[in-house]
Amino acid sequence: MTLLKSSNLPSFIFHRRAGALVAASLALGSLMACGGDEDPFAELEPAAPLSLDTSQIGVGIHHGDALALAVNRSESVEVVNATATHGLLRVKSYDEIATVVGEYHAHPLPSRFDVRDANDFPTSGTPAGRLAARTDDLVAEVELAEQEAEVELVSELSIVVDFWRERGDWLVRWDGLLNQGTNIEGEGTYGFTRQEMVDDLLADLSEVAETHQPTWIIVGDRMDGLLAGPDGEPVSEAEFDAFEDFFSQAVDAIKEASPDTKVAAGFHWENVTGTIAARYADGEVNEAAIDQAFAEVVLPFVNAGDAVALRSYAVPQDMVESHYQYLRRIEAIHGVTKPVVIYSASSPITSQTAYAQQASYFTRLLEYLGGVNVELLAWERLTNIDGVDTTDQTLIGRCRTLTNPENRVVQMEQARCFDGLFSLFRPKAVMDLLTAQAAE
Repeated sequence: MTLLKSSNLPSFIFHRRAGALVAASLALGSLMACGGDEDPFAELEPAAPLSLDTSQIGVGIHHGDALALAVNRSESVEVVNATATHGLLRVKSYDEIATVVGEYHAHPLPSRFDVRDANDFPTSGTPAGRLAARTDDLVAEVELAEQEAEVELVSELSIVVDFWRERGDWLVRWDGLLNQGTNIEGEGTYGFTRQEMVDDLLADLSEVAETHQPTWIIVGDRMDGLLAGPDGEPVSEAEFDAFEDFFSQAVDAIKEASPDTKVAAGFHWENVTGTIAARYADGEVNEAAIDQAFAEVVLPFVNAGDAVALRSYAVPQDMVESHYQYLRRIEAIHGVTKPVVIYSASSPITSQTAYAQQASYFTRLLEYLGGVNVELLAWERLTNIDGVDTTDQTLIGRCRTLTNPENRVVQMEQARCFDGLFSLFRPKAVMDLLTAQAAE
């Protein structure tokens, strides 16, 4: 695809999709024509904070979350059951963590369970990303957790497919060759431009849809990272274009296998409204710049899928109300009537003393999403990872293993150890807020 330079923007700003921006301009022009000099970004009427019932509340379930919760504190499973309807199974295209610590990586389990360790997960020669197999594993784990607790954990299952390495600098190798340097350093002979990979992943997604009939499949987590990586620079625009083609094929394949399953592509909202929108801003990011970023990066996937699917991951003081309130404008500007799905919400912390920050973030998120058509809002994960709840804040156990900078296979961000709703299998402050929402 030819990249077009904009004559009224700095030279480092580019437009990947002229068509998307033309459509946005036409939409704005139509609004102006209908309303005279009406400003499409005029101040919105105040709205009450978003209020959720159990049918709108979800929680991400990673390997080891559900069974550990059931085994260690079954009454906490009852709390989840009374609060959240949706369980969003977090499935990676290749599970790097399993190759390091084994199947149930979040917490160790009693010896009475037959747990596969790292030796059971080869680091080479595993094709197709194992999406179907890993989904089967997670579904089986949830069912086993429900048997242990003698209560249903959640009543609906959805899937979030993550194509990124834990380090987040490039996609996981689809062929599982984790011992090759290209997988660690950056782009290699794999990705959505490789037809063999595309065909295998489509086959796996079809199998997942047909076997489990999930409510939602979010195809890709924070895929905007290809356009604005950890350093703010594009990782691969060509790969993002290829992912767009892949997503359209994935929607068709999933719908054929499970017509009632809804499909969307996942984007990190703070990255879209921050780093990417800044490319269209002359100074401070405003809603017009966010609209351009939305039109170019997110809108094509919304049109092809069933929702605006977003990840929200921010500290409270960095959250900007107008960035979230922009979501109230997309119907008027772009004709989008599809709902918003927050498939992953959390605030990064690195110690148990900061738990209150997560509650503050969630309170602010509900406030800033007031008036937005939110169908589902899910917290990032069910439990903290083993090894973070020590009195002196020392990292031990599996959290230390996964965040060890000397570990070349997995270098997980420390904040991910603290993303759970439960600490030592007891509700954290943010879980109490979710429970209060469900009880209203």
